[in-house]
Amino acid sequence: MPRSYVPDTGDVVWLEFDLQAGHEQMGHRPTLVISPASYNSKTGLMVCCPISTKIKGYTFEVVIQVDGVDYAALADQVKSLD
Repeated sequence: MPRSYVPDTGDVVWLEFDLQAGHEQMGHRPTLVISPASYNSKTGLMVCCPISTKIKGYTFEVVIQVDGVDYAALADQVKSLD
């Protein structure tokens, strides 16, 4: 039986976000994994935050590079997902 993928800290994965509140990111978008694979595997959860292509300079944005392009990880929108 093939082993299932378990995301790890620093991985960028694509997820589908539903709108839950007025200013949250929604739709199919990249997400930065914050929690380690050991946590994700044991709990079946993953702590992550959405990534935006629009860098606005807010203090909660963490600028990261993916394939040589700058993005903003939105630290004010951290989520725990299963």
